Amino acid sequence: VEATIAAENVSVAGAVRGTIRCSGRFEVLPQGRVSGEVFAPVLVVHEGATLNTSVTMTAAEAPATMRRRLARSGS
Repeated sequence: VEATIAAENVSVAGAVRGTIRCSGRFEVLPQGRVSGEVFAPVLVVHEGATLNTSVTMTAAEAPATMRRRLARSGS
């Protein structure tokens, strides 16, 4: 997948390239591969996963707050 992803929780079991913004938990499973930018308050990377990103640890947000912020930024 090549995309910008915005969600409360994201688990990656395949390949993702792009920007990922989570208000909750971001998890990369053993077979997952991620490249791009990640913004999340909780990060879990399992053994075997590949993470080639810049990671910004953010404060947890309510989903409605995150949607408003993304709408303003155009993401």
